[in-house]
Amino acid sequence: MKMKRIYVFLLAALLFLLPAACGASSAESPGTTITGAHLYCGAAKKSIAPSKELMPKLLGIMSGPPFKEVVDGLYVRVIAIGNGKTRMLFIGYELDQAPFPAETLKKIHEKYGIPEENIFLLGNHGHCGPSVGVRLAEPNRNQRREDPKYYNAIVTYENIVLKTMYEAVDEAIGKMQPAKIGYGSGDSFINEHGGRGRYPIMPLDTTLFVMKIEDLKGNPIAFLLNYSCHNASVRLDGVITADMEGCISHLMEDHFQDSVAVWSLSAHGDLMPRSDYWNIPVNIAAPEFADPGTAPNETFRCMRILSLRQFEDALSILSHVKCKDDPAAIISGTVEFVDVPTYPVTENKDGSITYMGGTVTMSAENRKNATGRTAENIENCLSGQALPYRIRMHMTRLGNLVFIGVGGKLYNSYKLKIRELAPIDMDTVVLGQESSALSTVTYIIDSRALQESAEMGFPEDNNSLIKPGSVEAGIVKTTKEMFKKIGKPVE
Repeated sequence: MKMKRIYVFLLAALLFLLPAACGASSAESPGTTITGAHLYCGAAKKSIAPSKELMPKLLGIMSGPPFKEVVDGLYVRVIAIGNGKTRMLFIGYELDQAPFPAETLKKIHEKYGIPEENIFLLGNHGHCGPSVGVRLAEPNRNQRREDPKYYNAIVTYENIVLKTMYEAVDEAIGKMQPAKIGYGSGDSFINEHGGRGRYPIMPLDTTLFVMKIEDLKGNPIAFLLNYSCHNASVRLDGVITADMEGCISHLMEDHFQDSVAVWSLSAHGDLMPRSDYWNIPVNIAAPEFADPGTAPNETFRCMRILSLRQFEDALSILSHVKCKDDPAAIISGTVEFVDVPTYPVTENKDGSITYMGGTVTMSAENRKNATGRTAENIENCLSGQALPYRIRMHMTRLGNLVFIGVGGKLYNSYKLKIRELAPIDMDTVVLGQESSALSTVTYIIDSRALQESAEMGFPEDNNSLIKPGSVEAGIVKTTKEMFKKIGKPVE
């Protein structure tokens, strides 16, 4: 059975099999078979770039202000899919995370009747954008948020983002029209290993997933792209940019006029943009906004080359995709939490510390030389966080296509494990950084990297108190339970 499952997924990637998805109107209990005249889709895109007045007063996730300019725009995008019975939404923010996801899910459900488990809130983890929302797993950034010099401006900007997002949802739902859907996948070689362990742990995942939705005349309405890589080509002080995510989305929208393209992160905790970007072939004409030759600096040149390469890969995949209407496709969703117990740090008589449930001991000398951290410091990195270590997992089915959202920066080995657990007749797409503020983790590090990181003296955030293997066991168990809840594949 395991060999058959792997074969089916490879075949789907190579031949671009196109089981369809679903979609649209009022609330209905998950798991119900849908009947209707058509599939429906609507999409919208709106700017969330801060004003010149706000820009110098906002904080970034990597460094402080002042922001001086918005280089290439900042947007929120919405794709609404339905079939006359139930709807689902993809909401993509060109921000590190979705601000206040609990509030957003509740309000959208109350207004439109869309079940919360059918709504994906996707951050792009760009490193050059304003920081928004409360960060349960990053108390240091919460403390910066409370600084009176920045607080009022941050709150003002958050309110603008939320207002604009709700307007985009209204517009996308208002534009819903009969539609057809298709998808495919292929390789895109723009990432490389960049994890926190010493060695690559799993094969490099280069899979690019592309979903296309078009009207009944074949005009594109929306695209969803999904790829495993940090959106972190650009790391410059004073600059606001959506990085590769924004550039690739813009390239798609420029090429397919009047469409909306959401680029989403897959498992990206240990995968980074390629550093040897100058060797990447680009065989497509670049519009002015993506032209490497006119980039303001080498960092933007890198970002544009990587973006153009993936855009070309997306066009190649789309050349094999044929869309179809499937109004009877099932929509069903579920949300679960993976709770992993944390362990205390023990200070030993010889000055060493023991943590990770007693599996790792760091000598006093290593502690001093490698990190300077004391046991108290490691414990304090959890201050202000809700325990235990909690990962939000979200699964929504569209026909025989399954989207799995994970709150946090998931390591690649988990993505491969999740796909292996999927029923053989269901294709899976893993969405990272999804409603991430509802989890109490940042990087979801796998066992080998977690062990190596700890032994080297680099305990990261609350990962330092997790026993290796406990996260894997929790994700596997929860994934199996979620697949049971969303129903069997359509025969």
